[in-house]
Amino acid sequence: MIQALLEQPQKLTQFPFTLKPQQQQALDKLRTFLTTTESFFLLCGYAGTGKSTIVFQIIKELLSQSKRIALTAPTNKAVGILRKMAADRGIFGVDFMTIHQLLGLGLVRKEQEKALSQTSSSSLHLYDIIFLDECSMVGSELWKWIER
Repeated sequence: MIQALLEQPQKLTQFPFTLKPQQQQALDKLRTFLTTTESFFLLCGYAGTGKSTIVFQIIKELLSQSKRIALTAPTNKAVGILRKMAADRGIFGVDFMTIHQLLGLGLVRKEQEKALSQTSSSSLHLYDIIFLDECSMVGSELWKWIER
């Protein structure tokens, strides 16, 4: 689903601080992941540990290689926060949307319940790299759609 195609990673070193060993390890693992054919990389950590800083650093590197990038989240509010964080860091040329919009999903009434269903075309094919923020907010039904 998500393919990372990095021939020769360009490493930018414009961090506003020196990375702690765990942050450097996370950055190195993410860079390594981007050279594989693996589909998913999970970056976990408590609030304030530098996850966003690492992700936005990688995004800068990917943009310098003309990669097509989507930043997604489960809610419009979370997408708005991502958009502001990117702008604050001078990152432009990235598309922002909910994961539902990216996958072309909507809630459709089936009998007396609402269920996720394909309501428009997926945009997955338009991107080289897709970041999903706040994945702890993603329920099992949505994960099934993501893993397809």
